[in-house]
Order: sequence, then C-alpha cells, then structure tokens
Amino acid sequence: MIRYIYEIPPAVKSEARTSRLVLSGSDVRCTVVVTDLGANGGRNSLHSHTVDEIIHIVTGKGYCRLGNETVNINDGSVLYVKANVIHQQVNEASEQMRMFCVFVPSLSDSELATIFMSHHEDEGG
Repeated sequence: MIRYIYEIPPAVKSEARTSRLVLSGSDVRCTVVVTDLGANGGRNSLHSHTVDEIIHIVTGKGYCRLGNETVNINDGSVLYVKANVIHQQVNEASEQMRMFCVFVPSLSDSELATIFMSHHEDEGG
C-alpha cells in the first residue's frame, strides 16, 4: 500500500496543528499519524497515550517536554515516548514542523478519538 500525505484529509486542522491519520487498525498492529505544527510556536497540548510512541521530526526545530525533561528537537530527531508519559512538542522555527508518529500497538478507537477531539485541542500558536 502507498499513501501520499497530501491526499489524506486532515482529521484536525488549526493554526497550531494539522494531523492526518495515515494508518490504523488491529490488522496492521500500529497507528501512524503525521502531524504538522504551525510556525513560530505551533504546539500540541500536554498529553499521554496508553501505548508507546516513536516520533520522527521530519522538518522543524523546537523542543519536546518529555515527562520531567525538556529536550531540543530538530529535523532528524527521533523520540521514543513510553506509554503513559506526558509529552508535548513545540515548534520554534519560522516554518512548520512535520512529525511522523508511530504508535505500537495500534491505538484503540477511543484513544484515536481523544487525539482528534476538542478536549485535546492545541494551545495557542
């Protein structure tokens, strides 16, 4: 299967964040989400997941709050976030930050809904 990011309609679209669900389901054993954070302060909210997450920073520069740590991130960075660890990414670049996020095992339908629902809204950007 081949998917092109620009062909996948955003499930969330705001100034601060655009997220696309690329792949999910129990038959594929993982969930893949591509998220773009807006320039100059675009961010997602502080959050956690019930499964592990691997985040590849494709483009952008900023920082990630990861549990009690804050780490600098930029294009090429790869983060491993254990299940239930609170985290947040913030883009400090003048261009968008693109993140390729893989959740293992797949997120449940209810957890997917929390990612894309209003109570998980982005903070200002």
